[in-house]
Amino acid sequence: MRITSHTTLLVGEGKDAEYVQPGTPVELDDKEAAKLIARGLAVKAVKAEPKPADKETPPKEKTGGGTPKAGNPQ
Repeated sequence: MRITSHTTLLVGEGKDAEYVQPGTPVELDDKEAAKLIARGLAVKAVKAEPKPADKETPPKEKTGGGTPKAGNPQ
């Protein structure tokens, strides 16, 4: 199960152990994740839904643009 911890977690054992900072989603065994959630130390991570654009903005048209070169009037 994927959870987000409210505290720093030590995940893994031995040489494979690593710290996971608070607020960082991490994948754990369902049983271990459920224990952390029950103790109030983590919440089940949810996928963030992509935000739809309020308005679709049409692409800008290119118009020769640029800064006009200064010329010598005659």
